[in-house]
Amino acid sequence: MAKAKEAGVAKSAALEEIENAAAHFAGAHDALRTYVDRVAEEVRAVHARHAATVRELAAKEAGAKQAVVDAVDRNRSLFKSPKSRSLYGVKVGVRKGQDTLELGDEDRLIDRIRNLLPEQKDQLVKTNASVIRSALKKLSGDALQRLGVHYRAGADEAFATVEKSDAEKMAQAILDSAAGGER
Repeated sequence: MAKAKEAGVAKSAALEEIENAAAHFAGAHDALRTYVDRVAEEVRAVHARHAATVRELAAKEAGAKQAVVDAVDRNRSLFKSPKSRSLYGVKVGVRKGQDTLELGDEDRLIDRIRNLLPEQKDQLVKTNASVIRSALKKLSGDALQRLGVHYRAGADEAFATVEKSDAEKMAQAILDSAAGGER
């Protein structure tokens, strides 16, 4: 009986040691969380303080970019070959735009798919009866023509881009943070 009592005392002391260590760990964790929350609040305040200026500068940048794109668009003949150039760290030129499919009346197209391509209707039409554009893009020109779908190749479009810099990423973070703080 004495051995069982000694084992209970040893177990109790070990458990007390674990409880003390856990309490110390919980306190250290709370201190870290409190500090990080305070830092995050300071960062949100800095972001909020600068958000209006960042928005204003971003709007000016967007206007300046549009002016470059418009100038390139008016002077496409300068971009036959090469199709782009880098000027002051800004890449400008023309590039191929997105290809599109002009479907016309979707209900009539679905009926034509069911009649003309019944073996492919499950791949081309969703069960809620809408066309799956990505699947249509894979069809031959002849099949598209029979369905009454017109393929339009993307035309060259003017563009201007700047490599994403750390400053741009920070500006986006400031705007995202400020927007999150306003909610």
